[in-house]
Amino acid sequence: MGLYLYGIARHPAPNPAPDGASGVGGVAPHLVRHRGLSAIVGAAADEDVAPPSARRLRNDMAAHTAVLHRLVQQVTVLPARFGVVFPDEPTLVRDLLEGQYPALSAELDRLDGAVEVAFRATFIEEAVLSEVVAAGTAGRSGRRRVVADRLAL
Repeated sequence: MGLYLYGIARHPAPNPAPDGASGVGGVAPHLVRHRGLSAIVGAAADEDVAPPSARRLRNDMAAHTAVLHRLVQQVTVLPARFGVVFPDEPTLVRDLLEGQYPALSAELDRLDGAVEVAFRATFIEEAVLSEVVAAGTAGRSGRRRVVADRLAL
């Protein structure tokens, strides 16, 4: 049985499954601690590694995001990409927590106190295209003027 990785935080990290909240595959996440770091992980059965149905994939992606959202409200977290699975705890500790300890610590220091902001914009295509075309025309005439001025020197 493998370990599904949600992310890395400084030790002590809060309980990633308050009130029995579940994560990917319906399994409650837990912490693996090493030195000053905590990996937020969940058990990943062999069938969890096989390609899931579209519905299960959506549910697992939502669960992955929910676990991270609960944690980032309390601590700085380096999120793992969705779907990262380590074969076992010793490999996770050796290859990630110990093997990348300086880089992980430095990145946690760099991000401490930072806030992630999601920005979504919508536009009216016709209006934007009109502005782009108008700006492109003005840009070309401005470029011609600069070239003409240089040639006059």
